[in-house]
Amino acid sequence: MSARRWKNRGIAALEFGLWLPVLMIAFGGVVDLTFWMITQSAITRASRDGCRYGAAFTKLTTNDGTATEDDFNALADDTEVYATDVLNAIMFGIGSETTCAELAGCSVEASWEHDVVQDLVFLTVEVNYPYDSVVGQIPGLEDGVTSRFTMVTQLQFVDP
Repeated sequence: MSARRWKNRGIAALEFGLWLPVLMIAFGGVVDLTFWMITQSAITRASRDGCRYGAAFTKLTTNDGTATEDDFNALADDTEVYATDVLNAIMFGIGSETTCAELAGCSVEASWEHDVVQDLVFLTVEVNYPYDSVVGQIPGLEDGVTSRFTMVTQLQFVDP
């Protein structure tokens, strides 16, 4: 073996060892961004689908053509259940034993509001979901990496 070739031996392994941490951080960032986008999409869909359900699939008027406060409260309850079911199906899979209620910080709330001045009724669905970053799985970085997603969707009821 020549002296020059003997000097260059192992340089590829050294360079790989130097670049490996950089590549792993970049790969972890891509994976984290992917999970972040999936989570954001899921809570957006749960919030929007819940509002659509409440607006489209619920009959609010009684026989005399008016809706009471109890009707709107029942609508909010039904909408909240539906939005929670959508979130559970997307995040945990259909038929999964795990639910949003078991996660600390995960909540779905539906409410209604009546603007008396303009005589408008709004249905609001708010979905809160905790997000644990992939970076938070690294030993020593567990604190301060958890974030929370919140999506609020509001629809206005229109008299037909």
